[in-house]
Amino acid sequence: MTIIKRDLKPFRDLTEYEKDNILSYIQNKETSIKKASFALNIGVDTINKIFSERYGKRNDCSETNRKKYFKEYWIKNKLK
Repeated sequence: MTIIKRDLKPFRDLTEYEKDNILSYIQNKETSIKKASFALNIGVDTINKIFSERYGKRNDCSETNRKKYFKEYWIKNKLK
């Protein structure tokens, strides 16, 4: 089995225009990040960094906060 190494473009070498093109490519083609990374010759981690840079990370998404939220929701809205 032969492993082919791709020459990926690093995140720090991307311009804002290229980042916009990557995001619009994913949205227009409605493709997954993995498929877009192969088509655009960019790593999956690089695309994830672009998304987190543009849209920010979600706050309060830990397991304990999620359980606390659903517990409060159930108590508040449980069927009688």
